[in-house]
Amino acid sequence: MAEASAGLADWPEHLQSAVDTAPNAAAAAEAAMVLAHALSRVQRYTEAVEVLDRAASALDPGHAELALQLEAAAVLPALNDPVTAPSVAFRRERFRERAASDAAAPPEVLASAAFVSILTNEPAETGADLATRALLAQDSAGPVSDSGPWFSFAAWFSHTTFALLLAERYAQLRPLLDASIAQARVTGDGGRLAVGLRDRGWLALRRGDLSAAEGDARTALAATELPAPPMYRVMNGSLLIKVLVDQGKLDDAEQALAPLDLEAGSGFATAWGLRFARGRLRVAQGRVADGLKDFLSLGADLTRAMISCPSYLPWRSEASLAQLALGDRESAGRLAEEELGLAQSFGTSRALGVAKRAAGIVAGGERGELLLRQAIDALERGDAKLESARASADLGAMLRRRNRRIEARELLREALDAARGAGARPLAEYAETELRATGARPRRVVLSGLDSLTASERRVAEFAGQGLSNREIAQTLFVTARTVEGHLTSVFRKLQVDSRDELPAALAGDSPVPA
Repeated sequence: MAEASAGLADWPEHLQSAVDTAPNAAAAAEAAMVLAHALSRVQRYTEAVEVLDRAASALDPGHAELALQLEAAAVLPALNDPVTAPSVAFRRERFRERAASDAAAPPEVLASAAFVSILTNEPAETGADLATRALLAQDSAGPVSDSGPWFSFAAWFSHTTFALLLAERYAQLRPLLDASIAQARVTGDGGRLAVGLRDRGWLALRRGDLSAAEGDARTALAATELPAPPMYRVMNGSLLIKVLVDQGKLDDAEQALAPLDLEAGSGFATAWGLRFARGRLRVAQGRVADGLKDFLSLGADLTRAMISCPSYLPWRSEASLAQLALGDRESAGRLAEEELGLAQSFGTSRALGVAKRAAGIVAGGERGELLLRQAIDALERGDAKLESARASADLGAMLRRRNRRIEARELLREALDAARGAGARPLAEYAETELRATGARPRRVVLSGLDSLTASERRVAEFAGQGLSNREIAQTLFVTARTVEGHLTSVFRKLQVDSRDELPAALAGDSPVPA
């Protein structure tokens, strides 16, 4: 387990030996779950399922709960590969129903059931309740004793937190992620750290905090002293590309994509987010047909895997807007309406707002205006500030084209202020262009001081202001001391301070960036 966590070469042989030499079938099953999780980490999903199925077939009827855990563990690696996902459809439905009805189900089973429930677009409350039950089951069970505490915990916990993220249970999720990241740093588990930073970064992105999202993604990718398995680098790379596109840093996004680009076509679930991010990058670069190709191929993989939740990757909305830009309004309308129906069934505010924005843009006219107004309301309820600003800019532009300039100005000013505050330059430029077309004259803004700091610089400045040394900051962020020194040099120049003692005052009034 230590070898697998640290990325050393001999773990497959040793973990397989643990299965082969186990004193009985139950012990072999426990070891098989550890081996399967390690195989999944390196994207050997078919092997992971085979290991678990062999262990399950060796159990006698007296180990029903253990058999259920093996079944839940087998469903998830199969789900990661669209080629094998359809073959386990009946199994995942069976164990999900049992988990929902079993008051004593273990956390691993409840977490898997929550994850499947969300991805298959059952009402969000169903999946969120299963995830909450998983957390409560773990609390009541107490600390894990023998077989693989961190592997066992990481497997079910990451599915639980991701289910809560997609169900938009943000207040419940944030403290869980902060605690898990802190624990990962204590134990030195690169995988757990990378997953925690990924989920917290996606949470920040969903709430419109691009700087915090960028900081978490870069922390995970730059953690040279605690490198994550490759699949987690892909996940955090996807997050970083998405953030950079929203910031308008397209060259930086292309640079971040370059070492991961081949992974985007793998078909595995770990690369789906990367293909989605690449599609958005291509559209932002003006390569709309290439972006549409990414969205549609992603949609084909998700459909084969029977994943339809729009809160996961809203590929239909993005594809519909690309189709509209290419002049295919009929196809755009079909996809936008399909996503709108799925979002209404799922029942969360952000997912519904994103779908209504796309449907409103495609529909146009009176219905389009109504959908965009509804999108703004839903996105505000869903704590999705940047998406709300995007919908406000779209509605303002629509009203401006109808010569309703006074009404348009208010919406466009709100969108411009929100975009500037978030550092979303393309959205800010769009809102400003539309605002000027109404006859308004918005003031120009030049970034300076705190606003000019990058996400990584803000993070280092916060720690230095709290009194941590360069070495302590480097250890906390798993980067080199030289990297910290370079960031601080830039911070001192931008904030016009001469020493660390001046940082607390210079940072006053700015929201702290969590570690």
